[in-house]
This record gives sequence, structure tokens and C-alpha cells, in this order.
Amino acid sequence: MPEIKELEKQYLEADILVVGGGVTGCFAALQAAERGLKVVLISKSLVGKGGCSRSATNLAGGPPQAYMSSEAREELGRVQKEVRAEPRRELPEKQKALLSMFCAYLGHYLLDQDYALDASAWTREYFYNWFEEHGLYIRRMADGSLISSTGPVHQKQVWAPRQGQTGPQLMDLLRHEVFANDNIRVVEECRATGLLTRGGEVTGGVGLGMRDGKLYVISAGATFLCTGQAARVTTRTTATREVFGEGYVMALDAGAELKDLELWFIHVVDNKDPITYNQHCYPNPNPNTDKTPHMFNSYGEFFFTPDQFTQGTTAMYHLQYKRTVQQIMQGKAKWDGEYYSSYRHMTGEFDREYQAARRAFDHLGFMNVGEEMIENAMNFEANFIGGIRVDEKTQQTRVPGLYAPGGAGGHSSFVWCCYCAQVATAHAEKRVRDMGMPQPAPEQVREVETRLLGSLRSGKEGGYHPGVVMTKIRRVMTEALFPWKNEEKLQTGLKELRRVEEEMLPQMGLEATGLNYNQGWLDAVDVPDMLEFCGLLLLASLERKESRGPFFRDDYPYTDNENWLAHNVVAKVDGKLEFRRVPAELKYVRPEGGRVDYFKVIY
Repeated sequence: MPEIKELEKQYLEADILVVGGGVTGCFAALQAAERGLKVVLISKSLVGKGGCSRSATNLAGGPPQAYMSSEAREELGRVQKEVRAEPRRELPEKQKALLSMFCAYLGHYLLDQDYALDASAWTREYFYNWFEEHGLYIRRMADGSLISSTGPVHQKQVWAPRQGQTGPQLMDLLRHEVFANDNIRVVEECRATGLLTRGGEVTGGVGLGMRDGKLYVISAGATFLCTGQAARVTTRTTATREVFGEGYVMALDAGAELKDLELWFIHVVDNKDPITYNQHCYPNPNPNTDKTPHMFNSYGEFFFTPDQFTQGTTAMYHLQYKRTVQQIMQGKAKWDGEYYSSYRHMTGEFDREYQAARRAFDHLGFMNVGEEMIENAMNFEANFIGGIRVDEKTQQTRVPGLYAPGGAGGHSSFVWCCYCAQVATAHAEKRVRDMGMPQPAPEQVREVETRLLGSLRSGKEGGYHPGVVMTKIRRVMTEALFPWKNEEKLQTGLKELRRVEEEMLPQMGLEATGLNYNQGWLDAVDVPDMLEFCGLLLLASLERKESRGPFFRDDYPYTDNENWLAHNVVAKVDGKLEFRRVPAELKYVRPEGGRVDYFKVIY
């Protein structure tokens, strides 16, 4: 086959370029289109069919007032409106207590507290109404409150209509709305491969169309990186193949900063086998009950249930992780098995109508989860704090024209992603209304094209397929990150990644060099970004010399509120990585000072 020296190009223009077809990207595109802006949305997979959003299980992250009666919601709304106009709000004690628990359990006291308050109020006033008006079925009681879990200690959760099925319901709705809107041009199965810049601003991006092998060059007044997170970098993960960090790498190369990459949640209650059937035993109550699964070690000893904690939120993953780590240290469990989840105490309340896990196991027929315990193993999950650093009031990075709402900016959950998308769109509208359409620089387009064509090469005898290189990277990262971190493991991981870069990448090649639907080519394009992100993750883990939330180093087994109540920020300066600490802004609530035992705190 003759060597391909140039790709066919298609030039597009938009007010806003949205990169990513998950909940953030779809909602941002619709918000912009409703304002009369022209949008181009490119998605690595089919819109609404891949990434994290499709796999999501409930509408976690909603504020407690969503579950109140209509009268109680109106009263709390009045109080919130009264305090919102103040630069530093005087919060009612009840709201301050809720905020403290929220920041502790979900943000480990690094979450921007004004962001948490604003997102909560927006959710109450806008989120549920918008989705119900557009056809999402959310179950409600007669007084207008939402059907959820019960019990006094748990922040409640909403299912639409059942636990385990919210993602498909919501994403199918958004996909339909996106394709029905004439202001949105969609290019599916198009992998973003670079950002266009001019004068220190981002002016659009370039994408590789996997259906046709075209290079899509999109000029835009504002660019939204809605690429999600990067959990697909270990052998065990809850993530789909789309999410492993290319958005972070593109942002960093364009001049943006990243923060807190190391604070990655680890699920400890996913089933061990089969690894392809990733079923999660939720640490929050099932709908219409206040009971949660119990956890047991290999000796049959009970060691965890969320009821042990008086929490105000359902983000118990880091507490499950802490308790499981203690069992591993005592030789009573392993990170990849020999500990269990049990629903046996929930007989009669484990409702098939709501609980997706039981229906799935019943259908497969190999386990009666009402009587048998489920063997668990750790999986890499998500980062609720870390990602591309943005101004929380605009969702813009420090590079004008580049925004990172949702998961890419460290804000997971449906409601947070949608709130970020709305904030970014409101700010970007002001920007694009006052500017002309930027034109792409030919040399930048050619640079991207050259890099892509360099990956389109046949494999040689003794060489490596991109999939083999990816598998090697995931094994290296698994060794470095599970079940905990320390200096030796992280340094070994960095050495192994350098070996992959030096020895395997030059020998990487493809089985076929066609342009259409060439999955091997897409993997070859992905590998360098995956490798760079994994290096960043290990370096960030070395920088944070403490343990906090889901991040545990056995060589620093304490939470250091004296030195590390701070964001771990990295940027490229003259082509080299530079880390710095940025103190967390604690306007309303804060934890105790000094160093505290990691296993004794709830954050």
C-alpha cells in the first residue's frame, strides 16, 4: 500500500467547540444552542453511548433540599438567596454543618466551598426541572419530594427510574436532544488530537475522524474540553476505553495547569470475577430502604458498613478503601480478592424493582446474592477533585478560550457536570459575542497531521502492537498504585514507563494502515498521551507527601493539615514540568490542624 502523505481535511467554524459526547459535553452543547450559539461537538465514541456517563447509576450529588417537601424547599431557597449576594456568606448553622460533611467526605477539604454552595442552589432551582421538562422520568412522592433511600444518617440519592440504570436513561435523552437541535453539528467517532492556539489563546481544535480518516479542523471562539477523566490506566478499572487522559495532556500542552491528579478514588466493592462484568455493591442505601451492604474479610469477620459513620453524603468510597487497606495489612484480605460484600441482612428489602445488581445476578444464574457473599476486588474509579485547573466561577482555564467543565476539571456526578457546563456556557457566550472568528494556523494543522501519519506505520517482526503497549502500561500502573503508594513503588513505576517509551514505542506498529475504522491506528495515537498522563499521575503522587481521602502512602500514613491542606498544581514551564502548592481556600469550614492519623479521620 502506498505511503499516505496527507489526510483529507474538512474545515468547520463554530462559536463553541465541544470535545466530548458525555453528559457534560451534551449539556454544554444544548445550553449553548439554546442561547443561539453555533456548536460543533466531536465525540471519540458515539454521543451518549460511551465514557463514564453511560455507566453512571444515580443522580448522586444532589442537595438535601431536593428531597424536602415543596414548602420546605421554598423556605430554604429564601435563606440561600439572602446570603448569596454577600462575598463571604453568613451561613445558617445547619447549612454550615451540611457543607462541612460534604467537603469532608467528597472533597477532603480541598473542594471550593463557594462552588459547592452555588452548585447546590443551581441543582435545586434548575437541574431536576430541566430534565423532567425534557422527558426524564424521576420518581416523586405526592408532596413533590423525590423517591430516594431512607434513614437519618444518609444523604439521599435519586434514581431515574432505578439504581443502576440512570446513565442510559439520561444519556439517551441528551443524545436525542443534541441531534434534534439545528444549532449543533455533531461529528461522532472523532478523536481530538490537538488544540489550535494564537497569541496565547485557544482558537479551536483538530480531530481525527475514525470513520473516514479525515482531519477535522475546527475554528471556535471558545473550546470546551469535556473529555472526562482518565481511569482506564490500570488493569482493573470501572472506566470504558475512551477515558485515559488525553484531555489533560492537550490542556497542559496548551498552557493550562493541572491539579490534584493523585487523588483518585478506588472502588473496593466491585465484584472480582468475571472482570468483564463490573458490578458494584453500592456503599449507599438502596431506594426505599436505609440498609447498605456489609463487608467481610477472608476470615468471615465483619469490618465495614456506612452505618458506622454519621455522614452527610454518600461518597463512602474512601472510607471503604481505608478499612479494606487495614484488612490487607493484617493479612485478612488482598487487593484483588479474598474479601466480600453481603446483602444477606437485607432479605425482604433487597428490591429487584430498584436494585440492578440483583436483577443482573439473577439473570446470569450463577449466584444468589440474597444468600451468598460476593467476592470483591479493587478498581480504579474517578477523581472528584483533580484534573484541569479552572476558575470555578467561569470554568475557564488560565488559557483564554479554553474551558474544562465537568469531569475533566475534577467535577464528577451528573449534577456537577451539568452545573459546570451551564457556568462555562454563560461565560463563553460573553466571550464569543465580542470577537470575530479565528482562523487556524496552517503550521499547527500540519504539525498535528505529521504526528498522526507518523503513527500510521506497519508493524515489524519483533515489534509491538499498540494494544500490547497499552497492556504493559496498565500493568506498570497497577503495580505502582494498588493497594497503596510509596516512594519505592512510584519511582519503580516511573522507571518502567521510561522503559516503555524508550524500548517499546519505537518498535510499535500496526497490522493494517487503512484510514477507515482502523482501531489499531487510534490506539497508536492514544499511547503517547496515555504514557504522558501516567507519568504525570506518578509524579503528582510523589509530590503529595501525606495521605488524604482515597490517596494513601504507607511511607506518609497521616493526613497533614499543616503542610498539605493544599492543591498539588503542575504546569509546563519552558517545556519542563513544575509543581507547586496552592493553599485551599477554607472560607466557611475547615478540619482540625496539624498531622492526624489517616485511618482515624473521615476525609
